[in-house]
Amino acid sequence: MIGGKLGSRPRPQQQFILLCHPERSRGTRLFFLASPCEGTSKLARDQLKEHMSTNVPGPIGSPPQPTIGGLGASPAAVAPTPTAAKRFAGIMGHALAITLWTYAFVKLLAFDIDQFVADRFFPNYAWLLDYKFLFVIGAIAAIWLLTKPNTILLWLAFIVLYPVLLALWYLPKFLLKRRSWILTFATINAVLSFSTSLRFNFITFSVFLISFVVAVKSSDVQLLWPAMTLMFLILGLLYIHRFSMIFRPSSVFLSYRTIFAGVNTFFKKNFVRNEDTKQLSYEQLPVPQQQVWLTNLQMFVLFNRACLFTSKKLRDFQSSQLNLISYVLSLLMILILTAIGFAAINCALYKIDPKSFSVIGRPTFFIFFYYSFKTFLFGGIREVTALTPISESIAMVEYFLAILLTLILVSLFIFVRGDRFTSELNGVIENIEREGAGMEDFIQNEYLLNVDGAIARLRELNAGLVDLVYQISSW
Repeated sequence: MIGGKLGSRPRPQQQFILLCHPERSRGTRLFFLASPCEGTSKLARDQLKEHMSTNVPGPIGSPPQPTIGGLGASPAAVAPTPTAAKRFAGIMGHALAITLWTYAFVKLLAFDIDQFVADRFFPNYAWLLDYKFLFVIGAIAAIWLLTKPNTILLWLAFIVLYPVLLALWYLPKFLLKRRSWILTFATINAVLSFSTSLRFNFITFSVFLISFVVAVKSSDVQLLWPAMTLMFLILGLLYIHRFSMIFRPSSVFLSYRTIFAGVNTFFKKNFVRNEDTKQLSYEQLPVPQQQVWLTNLQMFVLFNRACLFTSKKLRDFQSSQLNLISYVLSLLMILILTAIGFAAINCALYKIDPKSFSVIGRPTFFIFFYYSFKTFLFGGIREVTALTPISESIAMVEYFLAILLTLILVSLFIFVRGDRFTSELNGVIENIEREGAGMEDFIQNEYLLNVDGAIARLRELNAGLVDLVYQISSW
């Protein structure tokens, strides 16, 4: 048999039969050419026909492999592959990480879930929870013994870092794979918004978390009062910060301006051609300078295409009105943090003075969270009732924050911030377009080529990034 690629022509005056390898479903398919007509015996022709009937390539004369369901697939073709095993392991890893982080979140913020399950379904074995740390250590040791040395370490690192991996890798990968550019830019805006206020967010979140843990877990009065005070201060700073953001220029859009202007300035400052070589073509340059010429031109064209792509997708993002969803999510996050904060404050106050509340049933954090959430929504529950002036004052403060959030922040976010968002985004888009046009003029001045001519020249020279340039242009 003779090997060839799709499109290869058979030799003249011969009849060839093309057999396609069924496992070469991707990439360049490999075809086998055989001539049953010239110089072949009847036995060889019969063997070839029998081989064709199975649709499984192999040496002539090899035992025929039966087809499955008439589809021409061999048993090996439908057997589980390592890729399927890896995919299953990945799904199990995500499920395990989500389960453990959900368990930690519920146990820390809501109630003792493992104690609840043990008391409800396995009351005779509830004492085993006192030794759960030993069970966890033993399970890890057993898994470590039965697996490769580095496997358990990789799994532990994956589970511990799962929220970071989810935000910085899996979510962007999912968005890029789906080519949902509007959601992609919404995610980028959220990341930029968080990173530009990273110092404020980290400090306030750290203080909030420490105060929350002390208020929920501690019973020391000397620690509970400072924790309550810090929770009040953090919630107040959160509302002031959000209120001030309405009237300040968007840090996200300032980041876009800074990034594109900085990259453009860096390119023009560090990759300017010498006057002696500016008039020389690629072929007239020495070999080392040819590579520099090619690399620099690729980066300039790629930056120009990135500017046009970003400005176009930002206009699509503006038309989608997806920014309203970000406002709603931001306000929803404030609501949740307020409910959690006041739940911790009320829980701490109950530990300091149990007479501050009338509590029906077991006074768990979840009961106080439910009470705080209903109070924020101008309601109440029969399980928890404020009795003293200080507990009633805390409820009044929460009522006030609810009014502030619903009547003032919502209206200002939707109307004032919405108009500012439109004008600021238009300015950013125009700025990015100017950066792209400036790079186009720079290419014309340095290489005596327009952008289309530069792309064609890169294609002619088989530049490494030319396919990415075409891909960005097509998006």
